Amino acid sequence: MNLAIEQDQLVERCKSGELSGYRALYEQYAKAMYNTCLRILNNTAEAEDVLQESFTEALKTWTVLNTGQVLVAGSGKFV
Repeated sequence: MNLAIEQDQLVERCKSGELSGYRALYEQYAKAMYNTCLRILNNTAEAEDVLQESFTEALKTWTVLNTGQVLVAGSGKFV
């Protein structure tokens, strides 16, 4: 399946409040995001906190985001 289509479906699942969508999003991006946080902060506890805060803030905004504008394919970035 096309990565862009998968991401659009994932976004729609999150926007509709499906917990499995949130879980899939976390599983897809958490490791790369954590590693980035750890490289920047050089502290495991702080990296974990930033990761959690980032996902919490992202999930709060799902209802106002448009499909196709949330994830950059393969980059692990929210935009």
